Amino acid sequence: MGRTLESIRNELLSLPPKDRAALAEHLLASLDEEPEEDMEELWYAEAERRWREYREGRAKTSPAAGVFARVRHSLGVRFPAPPP
Repeated sequence: MGRTLESIRNELLSLPPKDRAALAEHLLASLDEEPEEDMEELWYAEAERRWREYREGRAKTSPAAGVFARVRHSLGVRFPAPPP
C-alpha cells in the first residue's frame, strides 16, 4: 500500500528546521525544471483565457491608479502618484 501525502507531510514536518529548509529549497527548485517551451505555452494559454474573460465582461478589473495606490499604501511608500 502506498503512503499518503498526509503521512509523508507529517514525517517531513518532524525533521529539524534546517533539513526542512533544505528540502523546501530543493522542491521549489524542482518546479523551475519545467521545459521552457511548455511554460511559454502555459503562459500563452493563461493570457488568452484572461483576455477572453476581459472581453466577455467576466473579469473583475480595477483602474491601474487605484492598484498602484493600494500597493504603495501596503508598502508604506509615501510619495504622490504620477499624474494621470
